[in-house]
Amino acid sequence: MSRAGRPSFADGLVAAAALSVAGAALLAAFSLVAGPAAALRGTVAALGLAYLLWLLAERGRRPGGVTAVAAWSGGAALAWLLHPPLGVYLLIHVGMVSVLRSLSFCSSPLPAVADLALAALGTAFGLWAGVRTGSALVALWCFFLVQALVAAMPSVRRGHGTRALGLDPADVAGSARVGARADVAARADVDAQAFERAHRAAEAALRRIAAASR
Repeated sequence: MSRAGRPSFADGLVAAAALSVAGAALLAAFSLVAGPAAALRGTVAALGLAYLLWLLAERGRRPGGVTAVAAWSGGAALAWLLHPPLGVYLLIHVGMVSVLRSLSFCSSPLPAVADLALAALGTAFGLWAGVRTGSALVALWCFFLVQALVAAMPSVRRGHGTRALGLDPADVAGSARVGARADVAARADVDAQAFERAHRAAEAALRRIAAASR
């Protein structure tokens, strides 16, 4: 673990290997008692919870762990009950991972956006690898390998650096919030179109992985 509580790259590699092997084994076991789609949903939920618990362990003894697990459990249960399309289900869990990871290790909008981009990149890389190889193990390894890069992300702590420059942290935070709102409004239509394309691609890729795992 790094001194700041963020997982190191070596920690991330070890976790990626363990979660990939465990996920492939779970998918194979679930496939024996359920259909491919249900097996994938169960594996995604189990791996998401395992990854969250690992993040909380890496973070150390800081408040909010119970709340994070409760939020994850509620979101995962709701996604299971609503039974959205498989691609949407996957994106929901990846989004929850990114949000809870940002709340644990990021204290400003920029690192949080970088975290979301890292989660999206890992999802795309994992789906691509799964489609190319037909292997759940390879797909999971590629996803979690990208997530190990969280160790290289910046973590901006509120108040550090701004006072040294003679700036008021409250003014800086207010300016950042205004800029973030303007950026979100400007990119809303683009994000909606990108989400729809990602949804369709994820659906197709997950069906191929599920068929290959039968």
